[in-house]
Amino acid sequence: MANIFMTDKAAQTRVASIALSVLARQLVLPSTVYRSAEADFNGRTGDTITIRKPASLESNTYASRSSAIEVDELTETGVPVAIDTHLYSAVAVTDEQMEFEVDDFAAQVAAPQIRAVAEGAENVLA
Repeated sequence: MANIFMTDKAAQTRVASIALSVLARQLVLPSTVYRSAEADFNGRTGDTITIRKPASLESNTYASRSSAIEVDELTETGVPVAIDTHLYSAVAVTDEQMEFEVDDFAAQVAAPQIRAVAEGAENVLA
């Protein structure tokens, strides 16, 4: 299937406006992942690693000095994660398209590819 690029500047502006107004999801989830142990990781595709899941507690209500204080216990657990997903986005752009139809490679080609991989990473993480 051939790529189709819009060459009309006014149409590109309209599409960009619509795309920005329709964009519903911000890519936030991957930036919340704990990554301090990344330097120690030597795994490969197909490996399964265990990610530490911190203990979770709930608060208690202190009634009065005469009541006993409840002492909680911490229990950490591990979540197995398989390293088996490689995300990518590939687009075949001909030399002719690059020369005559693509005005801004970053905006027209690279940005949609980056967005696809970022959303894919977010979906895998979720």
